[in-house]
Amino acid sequence: MAGTFVSGRVQRDLVGTAWETRLESVHLDAMPADLKEAGIYRLRYTSRADSQGDTR
Repeated sequence: MAGTFVSGRVQRDLVGTAWETRLESVHLDAMPADLKEAGIYRLRYTSRADSQGDTR
């Protein structure tokens, strides 16, 4: 799985910002216990038009 990932701690720090809605929780069957506890989030890609509210 490729992308940009952040920990649950970073995700909590981003609550209330524009970044909050772009973070998706990651659930993997083979995730080590310490990563499950910390929480892993992936930054969801949005096009430039989406991020600027272009409704074309």
